Amino acid sequence: MEYLLEKLGVNKTDTKIYIFLVEVGWCSVAQIARDINLPRQTVYSGLKQLLSIGIVEQSRTKKSGLFYADPQILISTINKHNIELERAKSTLEKNLPEILLQKKRYTQSYPTITYYEGEKSLQRLFDDILSQFKTKKDTVFRGFGVNTVKDKLSGYAEKFIKERAKYDVETRLIIGLGPDDFGISGADPLGREVKRIPIPSQDAGVYMVANRLYIFSYKNKNGIMIEDESVVKFLREVFDYLWQGMNSR
Repeated sequence: MEYLLEKLGVNKTDTKIYIFLVEVGWCSVAQIARDINLPRQTVYSGLKQLLSIGIVEQSRTKKSGLFYADPQILISTINKHNIELERAKSTLEKNLPEILLQKKRYTQSYPTITYYEGEKSLQRLFDDILSQFKTKKDTVFRGFGVNTVKDKLSGYAEKFIKERAKYDVETRLIIGLGPDDFGISGADPLGREVKRIPIPSQDAGVYMVANRLYIFSYKNKNGIMIEDESVVKFLREVFDYLWQGMNSR
């Protein structure tokens, strides 16, 4: 009985009141409160809830303060509840394709955002970049990056560069002034071309790959990926405009 009441949304206190009525029969609020040791106001509230569900009856005689619970009514209520649930389930199944379509339309108006925190998590950010090249969603790597990568992410950055080259990716990277460890002169076997802007070397980077924008900090070991076609398209075109007007390193 407690299980069935729980499925109807009846809380533990109201369940205690209901079972007492089943065991005792017609009785008053005062008797219920006294015998199961509950405040009268709690009993009033519980009876009101049980009446609204339809599993408790109230006397319609002069003794209207008496209440009663018939388990047969509980069974009938459960059956009715199950019928309504089945009807609702059928309606949901029928309309589910349209509901999911509306969800897709709604979520498409917002960018997908993924946060990365910690060195291992930041490596997953770069793994996500590689996945875009592996599935041929992009063939050009654009970004504003750091001058040195050998000491970044426990050597993972170098591994990333070599892995990226396996997918025949053309890399266009803008970095700051100062020493760098790219060592590029002439054609680069890893498909990279580097250009400089007159700012100090940085500890963070911004990359644009497919419809994804990656912003990260090597120094703080955190980053964010924003997937939004219009945003990345705008930034990619700005990058290409700057790139065409710059000389190689």
